[in-house]
Amino acid sequence: MLAGLKAGNDRFLDHALIYALIEIADRGATLAGLSDSSPDIRRGALIALDQMDGGNLAREQVVPLVGTTDAALQKAVFSVIAKHPDWGGSVAGLLREWAASPTLDETGREALREAVRAFATNTEIQDLVAGSLRAGDTPITTRLLLIEALSRTALKELPPAWSDALARSLDDRDDRVVRQAIASARAAGGASFDEALRKLGRDRSRPDELRVAAWAAVAPRAPEIDEADFAFLRGQLVSDKTPLLRLAAAEALGTSRLDDRQLIALAPTLADAGPLELPRLLGPYERSRDASVAGPLLAALAKAPGFASLSAEVLRRVLAGYPDEVRSASAPLLRRLEVDRQAQEARLAELEPLLTSGDAKRGRTVFFGRTAACSTCHTVNAEGGRIGPDLSKISTIRAGRDLLEAIAFPSVSFVRGYEPYVVATRDGRVATGTLARETLEAIFLNTSDANEVRIPRDQIEDLQQGRQSIMPQGLDTQLSRGEIADLLAFLQSLR
Repeated sequence: MLAGLKAGNDRFLDHALIYALIEIADRGATLAGLSDSSPDIRRGALIALDQMDGGNLAREQVVPLVGTTDAALQKAVFSVIAKHPDWGGSVAGLLREWAASPTLDETGREALREAVRAFATNTEIQDLVAGSLRAGDTPITTRLLLIEALSRTALKELPPAWSDALARSLDDRDDRVVRQAIASARAAGGASFDEALRKLGRDRSRPDELRVAAWAAVAPRAPEIDEADFAFLRGQLVSDKTPLLRLAAAEALGTSRLDDRQLIALAPTLADAGPLELPRLLGPYERSRDASVAGPLLAALAKAPGFASLSAEVLRRVLAGYPDEVRSASAPLLRRLEVDRQAQEARLAELEPLLTSGDAKRGRTVFFGRTAACSTCHTVNAEGGRIGPDLSKISTIRAGRDLLEAIAFPSVSFVRGYEPYVVATRDGRVATGTLARETLEAIFLNTSDANEVRIPRDQIEDLQQGRQSIMPQGLDTQLSRGEIADLLAFLQSLR
């Protein structure tokens, strides 16, 4: 069976062989696999010993495997040692070498990331990570990796050494470090970094992208937003800004506590908002009860290019607290949103000729361009985001009409593994995204603005599968018919 693991099997046969080793539970014979020259055999033996009755893996049997250059074996090694945080001292020297190495390859980077996760509760490793972040000679790529890793552990809160290192990183001269620090502070949650984030948001010497990201991280906890900050964020929602910048600005404004005067001032921005931004900008309006706010809001929604990205349920929820006359005035808008399947089929039939009239080369420009912003969430040949499915070979599994439906009506069906979830927390927050990963302490959602949100399990009030895709609806109205045809041609060329 050990020899069979070396044959380059598919994962089903490997699983069967490892399972058989576990069931037979011959520790002595399986232990010989840990010293085999094949990393596949070492990996299978390690997994079997870890899971079999009486496997009794010891530190001196596992720790020597940490330095492997085989990615699959390395992942298995750290999966095992994560159960033994007291082993951290035995690998601290190797981790210190990795952290200081100027030529750490991808396998080494992944190993370092896994090591931080595995030994997050070990004080020696905590100090090693914090020291590496403070050291001026730590390579920038390693610093970025370590900052990211801080928020990817199962810890309920960061240890003091890591919190201090992250706070220092928020004030770093290198914008790359600051950008990653903002993301990690946001994922870690809590108000301990709010003062530093507000300072960043107001620092005009920093790029707009950094300032907006800082505001997006701190806005849900800010009691108010002053006029200068409000004007800055509104200014980032214009069409010539990048999609991620517009998204972050929309999220910052949409989670801010805006007063009625600010809501009225924001309405003209809603009138120009596309499907990426519009749904995120409605949150503050849900908290108002003033009819003088509702009038400009309804007028703006009637003209907004991204109106089709909303659902009737969302609009009803936003207007639920307004006077009866406001809800009556919203009836024409609600009728526009209550589209049945027959109307969807009619729209698809109208667009179907575009499946054969586009140019794939131009479609690539549409895919990676600012208007469609498909690459914000999707990868094609290792280029793009990783929030949605990889589309590198999409035409081999989806017919042209399926692709057309995904563009026009993304919420009709979801790719398995990318279903949206809506999570309500005990403190009143609601997060929507695809489930990225889970730990014993928390779940992590990938949101459409390329952020990973950590939600402690003990804070979850409700968890449901969402009906609304995180891919924006209404893209078929945002693009010209020629752009849709070109985009479809590009997608159909991917195989």
